[in-house]
Amino acid sequence: HFLGYTSVERLQELMSGPRGDALPDEVRRAERIHAGVRKVLERLDSGRPRCLVHGDAHLGNTYALPSGERGLVDWQIVQRACWAWDVSYHIATALPIAERRAAERSLLVHYLDHLRSLGIDAPSWDTAWRTYRESIVYGYNLWAIAGRVAPPITIEYVTRLGTAVADHGSFELLGV
Repeated sequence: HFLGYTSVERLQELMSGPRGDALPDEVRRAERIHAGVRKVLERLDSGRPRCLVHGDAHLGNTYALPSGERGLVDWQIVQRACWAWDVSYHIATALPIAERRAAERSLLVHYLDHLRSLGIDAPSWDTAWRTYRESIVYGYNLWAIAGRVAPPITIEYVTRLGTAVADHGSFELLGV
């Protein structure tokens, strides 16, 4: 889960540079990012339901065929984890900030309704909404530590994800 991938000191250097410039200070602190990821993992280990997740479900790992069929590529970090890791991560990277703010609730309702239509026991709205807002920290951390992606892409995704973390009070929900 990439906590040991980048030291707190190196992460702070990254977040103090261009990738963190558009974000409020309260979401740029490396110690808080690490603490948030630890809490997300603790929530998973506390018995939260798990499913198969892609693990890196950002917009750049998607494709569309001429037929309109869509899918995901780059399955290097597939894992059994919380559904909201992929859902929140994808929504926050796929949509510009204003569009995410306008559409994320209806997208989450659609996702939950679709699960139910398939006979899957989806969480209640309140549980799903809280889990979604907490889980954004997972994707935010992945882009905060990213090192092999063109800087404009990294900056855009860190800004989108970090803004979502700030909008939702994700760190506060996690108690960090």
